[in-house]
Amino acid sequence: MKKTFIFIAVASLLTLISCSKFEQDLTISSEATPQEIAFKPFSGSMTKAAITTTTFPTDRKFKMSATYTPTEGTASEYFKGIEFSKGTESTWRGNAYWPLGTGYTLDFLAISAETDSHLSSVTWGVADTKKSSEQVSFTLADNSTNQDDVLAGAVTGATYNNSQAQSISFKHLESLICFSFKKTGDCTINIKKVTLNSHKNTGTCTVTRSSNDVTAAWTNTSGTSTKDYTAENYTIGTDNFVAYGSGYLVIPQTEVGFTITFTYTHGDVTSPEMTYAYTPTNAGTWAAGKKYTYQITISPKQIEVSPSITDWGTEDGGGNTSVTIPSAS
Repeated sequence: MKKTFIFIAVASLLTLISCSKFEQDLTISSEATPQEIAFKPFSGSMTKAAITTTTFPTDRKFKMSATYTPTEGTASEYFKGIEFSKGTESTWRGNAYWPLGTGYTLDFLAISAETDSHLSSVTWGVADTKKSSEQVSFTLADNSTNQDDVLAGAVTGATYNNSQAQSISFKHLESLICFSFKKTGDCTINIKKVTLNSHKNTGTCTVTRSSNDVTAAWTNTSGTSTKDYTAENYTIGTDNFVAYGSGYLVIPQTEVGFTITFTYTHGDVTSPEMTYAYTPTNAGTWAAGKKYTYQITISPKQIEVSPSITDWGTEDGGGNTSVTIPSAS
């Protein structure tokens, strides 16, 4: 099974809350004024389940925490869990500001979900430290019915730079399972459904910032969901692979099998519904941020399955796991 990577990115302008307790560490001009944080993501169409492009939907929000580090001194929490949403002029704002003056850096950690209620027990920071941007953990509710592509991203060492944007790359925290079909022979295949076998559908995710990157660790995964995955009016009349729907999000876990329900038509004769059960041999692991595509060939004689890992979105050409949007004014 070849491995490639999956990604999502959002361009952003960052500004943070000014706090008087930091002013002793800063050089402040008498003309200085607070500069608000504003995110400016790409505009474009999105899906409500898996996000398959690097654009960011206008109705989606994200929450962010920040750590303040003076040039001389100890790092401390700057703000925690502030929500950013789309404001005016195609920017996302959270009523947060850069510190006045110089002599500091800010580190950021962000998470984004389609629906806030899908995430519970959200905890920012690490116990006994004052670095709120170092880590965030949450429990993801049952995602088998209400699919939610949860994302996380980080930025380190940021300072205010004449209103220029800070780039932030968001990564997928779940796995995306996809199916594509083609037929061989003089027939037409109609896929009725693909049933994903019993799989875990909830768990706790801990996201850790490492420089401008994030890593995700899933624990306490549970559930025994069996999901019927359907794509309306899906008929295969070509010898080339055709994607079946847009994919299904799962908690990262050990690979499970699936069952295909289908009919085929040859001439004027249509077969009764038939099923084919696929059980992986030497099952691997569905990892966070990766898209797994099962290419399935069906003919009246045989069914072949060829699993592979393919890109999630558009790769930046360098084989990186995410796409970073360049800074912009």
